[in-house]
Parts: sequence; C-alpha cells; structure tokens
Amino acid sequence: MKTAAVILGDFTAAKGKNLRAVGAALSFSSSPQDPLEIWSCCQWRGESFLLPRCNLTQLAGAEMLPEGAQCADFVESLAAAKKVSLVFLPGGMLGNEVAARLAARTGGSVFTDVTAVRQVSPEAVTVEREIYGYNLNGCFTSSRWPVFITLSDGFAEKEFAPGTVEEKTVFPLPPSRGVQRNSSQLKRQDTGLAQAKALMVCGRGVSKEGVQLLQEFCRRTGCALGATKAAIMDGKMPESAMVGISGARAKPEVTAVFGASGAAAFMKGVSESKLLAAVNKDPDALIFHYCDVGMEQDSQAVLEELHRMAIKP
Repeated sequence: MKTAAVILGDFTAAKGKNLRAVGAALSFSSSPQDPLEIWSCCQWRGESFLLPRCNLTQLAGAEMLPEGAQCADFVESLAAAKKVSLVFLPGGMLGNEVAARLAARTGGSVFTDVTAVRQVSPEAVTVEREIYGYNLNGCFTSSRWPVFITLSDGFAEKEFAPGTVEEKTVFPLPPSRGVQRNSSQLKRQDTGLAQAKALMVCGRGVSKEGVQLLQEFCRRTGCALGATKAAIMDGKMPESAMVGISGARAKPEVTAVFGASGAAAFMKGVSESKLLAAVNKDPDALIFHYCDVGMEQDSQAVLEELHRMAIKP
C-alpha cells in the first residue's frame, strides 16, 4: 500500500495537524522499501520531521496557494504519477475541500475528520468518524481507490497500527452527563421559536453558567432562546428548545448562535435568518462559512459582556 501525506496551511501554525497526517501516512505504508511521499502546499521553512524514508516535494509557488482548488490542482498530478493508493491530509475546511476535490477528480473516495483508521488492506480501508452533530461514532469502509483521508484533532495516535474490524455499525457515544427527560419535555409544544424576531441559540460549546446568562439576557430583552440538538443531549436545555431539522425552523430578523459547530441539520433551522451571527472559539468551525457576522471568541466571555449590557440601568 503506497501512502502519501499532504501538508496544508501555514506550517508553523498548523504543525500539529500536519505532523498527524505525516505520522498516519508513515504508519500505514506497506511499502517500506519506498520513501514516504510528502507533498507540501505551504511555504517550507527548513522544518524537519525527523522521520525515516521521507521524500519531500515542495510544490512550486506553494506560498501563493490560499485556495483548495489551487492546492488540488498541484496535488492531482502527483497522486496520478506516483500511483498512490492512500493520501492523508490535515483536518479543517481547507483539508476537507482539497480531499473532496481530489477524490472527485481521480474517481476515488474521501473520508473527512477521521478519528481513527481501523483497517487498511489491499481490498479496502475502514475508518471511524463522529457523525450526526458529533453525537455518534460511525465506521465506514471504501474500496474505491485512491482514498483521501483528513484527520480530526481527535485522531488517536494509538490507532496508527491497523487492526481488525469487529463490526461495521453506528453506535452512540456515552453522554458526558445524565440527561433527565420527563413527559412535558418530550411533548411537542409551540415554543414560539418559529415566530421569533430575534433568536439566541445555545450550542454544545456553551457552559452551564453560559446557559444561565443566555436565559437571563433573553428574559430582559425579549429574545427567544433555542438550542442545538447537541446542547439538548448534554442536558443543558429542554428538548422543546431544539432548533434545526428535528425542531423549530425559524425566520427571525436576527439570529445569534453561541458555541455551535454549524452541522447541516442545525443550519436548516436558521438558514432563513436575515442576519446570522456566530460566536465560536474554533477558527475552523463550519458555521463561519454560513454566517453573516462571525466572532472567533470564547462564548462565555461574550455572554458575560452581553449580560452586563442587559442589566445596565
């Protein structure tokens, strides 16, 4: 199995992500006689991986490649010429875009934000990744070569060595804390979220104290308060507050979302907002791709400031 790794973004800033991709490619290579292919799409500054049998290709003009389409143009010809079967890339929006473009152009397949590689063989590749708003783990298998894999920050290095696949099923992650549901929570009711003119939404990234600040802010300002499915499964909000494809679909004048990644099922519930603002400390959060106004900041600090503004006489 011939493997390769692609380096993306500014190397210094994304060193951990890039090293993770290189380490995975090295671990799953079954051709020890061949040097590991490393293709750099970022400006190289003499950094060393201190890994054996590596063949680094610095792509021409790499420092001028800010877009996924340009990076894919450079890597596509290399993947074909080197006859590589398995390519690892760092996770994030850029890595996911490049991997998807490469899979489409080469007729291969792609797995994004992978947390573990369960099996690599000449017949197929099996990986594990979080799905459904990061509430479930799923195992997926593909035999369409070449296979392009982006690795999440949660990729476990202890899983580098391939092993057998015991089952190909989807199973739930245990909740971080117990969720108490009663009949009144489970009963469908008109919460007014769909008719709200101003909507605040609590995501999984909001702490319990942050939820209390949001509740007080909404009480004082008259905003409606909703929540993502992930926040509800964590027990932070009642199920009646759910916003998204399984809950309310709002069309407010303004929607402010705190600590939510931007999963497709949730975005369906707020996509018709006239103004969508998002606060998330993860610069790669998908929601920044959809919002009109984005703030890369910890939600707790922003909510504390909003609370101070709301209680001023």
